[in-house]
Amino acid sequence: MLRRLSLLVIVLSLGACAHYPVNEKLSELDPDGGYRFKNLNNEDNTDSLFVILTFSGGGTRAAAFSYGVMEQLKATTIMVNGQPKRLLDEVDVISSVSGGSFTAAYFGLFGDALFTEFEDEFLYRNVQGALIRRVLLNPFNWFRLASPSYDRIDLAADYYDKTIYQKQRYSQLIESRRRPFVILNATDIGTGARFEFTQNQFDWLYSDLSNYSVARAVAASSAFPVLLSPMRVHNYENPLTNGGEHDPKFKGEPKWLKPALKDADRVDTRYYRAREITSYTRDPDRPYIHLMDGGLADNIGLRGPLWAMRSTDSPWSVVNRMNNEEIDTLLVISVDAKTANDSNINEKKNAPGLLKVFGVVATTPMANYSSDTVHDFHAAFDQWKKDQRELEAIGEDVHMVDYYDVHVGFEEVTDPELRDRVSTLPTSFKLKRGEVDALREAANDALTNSATFKEFVEAMQ
Repeated sequence: MLRRLSLLVIVLSLGACAHYPVNEKLSELDPDGGYRFKNLNNEDNTDSLFVILTFSGGGTRAAAFSYGVMEQLKATTIMVNGQPKRLLDEVDVISSVSGGSFTAAYFGLFGDALFTEFEDEFLYRNVQGALIRRVLLNPFNWFRLASPSYDRIDLAADYYDKTIYQKQRYSQLIESRRRPFVILNATDIGTGARFEFTQNQFDWLYSDLSNYSVARAVAASSAFPVLLSPMRVHNYENPLTNGGEHDPKFKGEPKWLKPALKDADRVDTRYYRAREITSYTRDPDRPYIHLMDGGLADNIGLRGPLWAMRSTDSPWSVVNRMNNEEIDTLLVISVDAKTANDSNINEKKNAPGLLKVFGVVATTPMANYSSDTVHDFHAAFDQWKKDQRELEAIGEDVHMVDYYDVHVGFEEVTDPELRDRVSTLPTSFKLKRGEVDALREAANDALTNSATFKEFVEAMQ
């Protein structure tokens, strides 16, 4: 009896002490250190060909679909400077949200092990069931979850850390120094803005990303509302560098921020981007940032790359690289695992139930926003091509860039039976092996039958 009581006291004590890992404060800001695109070398990657991948949300469905695209990139051979190379080895950036972040993070950490380990580590595993069992059947976790400093998202992150990502930290990505630059996106629910796990973003928190768990970043990126709680990160007091009360400047703030804040046109996206940054650097009422599923701000993972392609303000600006004549060919592949809208709420007279309403409210705006982003993406590429042709026509000396924008979604799957099958798969972290394999096959079909992708591969022979 005494032994059981002692054991109970120990368990209760451990539960009371449960606390989420805290992101570390910077000792000194180093604008040239940490996980930034400029710190990744291009020894095995050619600057003249710049490849960006974006992975959408959608649970295991999205992870499997993006994995299928990666398999095909590995199988695609192109010629670079007269030498045959895998297209996969030329990927410079992967921007992902939610389910797509599982694939992106694994490849960023472990490279080609993605193709030998990821299927069993994640795709074929019932992750959803494992998390439920940890909550319902493990008494130790009951006590941990009773702590105000430990929640469902921390339990999920701990599971991902131990079973999928081998307890790796961002220091591993920094030390490898290899591309692609993996941008895992979450949503800051305090502002509704996109939040990326890069050192550039963590500078604004005056925080060091290097010892942060990659699994926690994945968990934040895929924290679907209600099912998982928000992820907390600490926003440390940012030191004032110069200026006075009416003209402050804080460490980590980019040079373009000051003129952007004074922009008379308050609808300009640059102004609102500047306001997002100052919400971290200058707002003393935001000591904690709460993050949820990246799909709430951008379910296709394209917003960050669009900023880089349109603006010189981005830390890895594609515009700057094109202006410096570093890029000859730009390939962007957006992998979109959005399913068909098959809601039946309009078939019945009675009002839909709470769960049905929540499902529509949570997913429909995300899907519509993603469609708008994809449209903006295609429009930007069309405008660049048009501008180049017009400048060339009037005899301007212009550096010509070949643009290829490829959208890989279920609508692009040419096999109608396969398309119908994958288009109705649920957004969950539990799919049957046959369903995962169908998604991989669908990704192969959609990518290899893309007219734009075929044109790109032919041009690179």
